[in-house]
Amino acid sequence: MAVKVYGHDIDLAKLSEILNFKIHNVTTATRGTLAGTLTTTHKGLSVWDTDLSLLYCWNGSAFVAQGGITGAMTFKGIVAFGATEPSSPATGDTYVFSTAGTNTWNTSDVVQVGDSAIWNGTDWSFIQGNVLAASETVAGVLEIATDAEMNTGTDDTRAATPLKVKNYIAARALAKVYFNASVTLVANTPLTITHGLALQNRNAFVCEVKDSGHSVVGVDIDSTDVNNITLTSAIAGSGYQVTIIGF
Repeated sequence: MAVKVYGHDIDLAKLSEILNFKIHNVTTATRGTLAGTLTTTHKGLSVWDTDLSLLYCWNGSAFVAQGGITGAMTFKGIVAFGATEPSSPATGDTYVFSTAGTNTWNTSDVVQVGDSAIWNGTDWSFIQGNVLAASETVAGVLEIATDAEMNTGTDDTRAATPLKVKNYIAARALAKVYFNASVTLVANTPLTITHGLALQNRNAFVCEVKDSGHSVVGVDIDSTDVNNITLTSAIAGSGYQVTIIGF
């Protein structure tokens, strides 16, 4: 198609219409080339970028997108974790992962189903987006169990926190165990054993001492407090094994 160059202003007197008007279509590359030929005298020159489907206007120094936000998130599709990295992404290009695994678009990033990768202009930013219920095979969202649910012990969909476990142990008065496989006793000299079991009562425990031959040894046992006892033997010896079970 022949190109005719006009150097005239046309005044439509605010009444006439231009029917079926089509603005100049260019590719992104052509728009870049055109920008190199423009100056401040070309302010307002407009083109339609067919690659990005956006209207661009020359502001005197650069083309500015109209009707769109530069760098805005643009959904590009759903991909598997091991999909080939998109070539020449635009800032804001966003992909959502349909499978979980190690993605290598940046370096090595583990992604889950529903996570997103967004091109920030330099590299990929990963955003955790999965809201799946967690299971034994799927990482996801968990609800914290109440003390009542914890004590009932039949719920397999809620999680227990350290505090809930501690409360459960206290409510059930479950036994706690301390074991030391190498204890040396000096004759008639009390030895403090710090078992750290935080007993409900300083006397809520049983203690047994055995020698290297697996025979029970008779020693004097005294409870100091909920975390300590003392052992006193009439004879000296080493290699004793001490077991304390408490509540």
